[in-house]
Amino acid sequence: MSGQSHVPKNFLGALGVVNRFLYFRDINDIKMNIITQNQIKRDKQLNMNQINHQSLEKKAQQPQPPPQQQPPQQQPPLPNFNRMNQAFQTIIQELSYLQNIPNANVIQALQTGQQNIQQTLNVIQQNMTTMQQNMAMMQQNMQNMTAMQQTMQMTLATIQQNIQIVDMRSYYRSVNSRITSENEAIIALPNFQNAYPNPFPINVRNLRGLTGQNLDTLLAFYGLQVTGGLDARQKRLAKYLGIKLL
Repeated sequence: MSGQSHVPKNFLGALGVVNRFLYFRDINDIKMNIITQNQIKRDKQLNMNQINHQSLEKKAQQPQPPPQQQPPQQQPPLPNFNRMNQAFQTIIQELSYLQNIPNANVIQALQTGQQNIQQTLNVIQQNMTTMQQNMAMMQQNMQNMTAMQQTMQMTLATIQQNIQIVDMRSYYRSVNSRITSENEAIIALPNFQNAYPNPFPINVRNLRGLTGQNLDTLLAFYGLQVTGGLDARQKRLAKYLGIKLL
């Protein structure tokens, strides 16, 4: 095979038919134009003859002046059909040269178009990747905000619980502060984790009977020091519980 691109015969045949159609159509248009112009000229000439005839009749009734010499009438230019035919033949011949376009030009054009399409696809892919990264960052930020909100809610719940515990402890201390008898019940205070000690002395008499390990366990439960003598440790626990009788 040669390095030239051959136009299909059907295309050349169709192109020839189109060219011949255009050629004959233009020829017919030119002929119709010439016929129309000739008809217009004949109508004008007929009108001029009528006008001249009327003028001659009027002049016949009047004294005739000496005849005047009229300049020769110039004919309008007429189309040159030979040159038109040569022009159409030149166009048809140039169109037939389309089959001589080298394949290299067509392949180069296709490769250039393919490269442009690939570059456009690469740009679109990059934009898609950037959008996905942005969406991932947005999702991560949303997760961080959700986690932060949950942490804040837990912190708020803890604060509210601590406030309730403090209020409860204050109330229980005020109740214990009104104890006037060793047999009156002592209300146990919860620690800051809202836990209650077990066992716990039920009244002041039992509190005075605490010694050794049991007393130190209660002091440690409330976060109090376990140093000092027995009397000092009992008073430390009683003061923490709000008891004034001891």
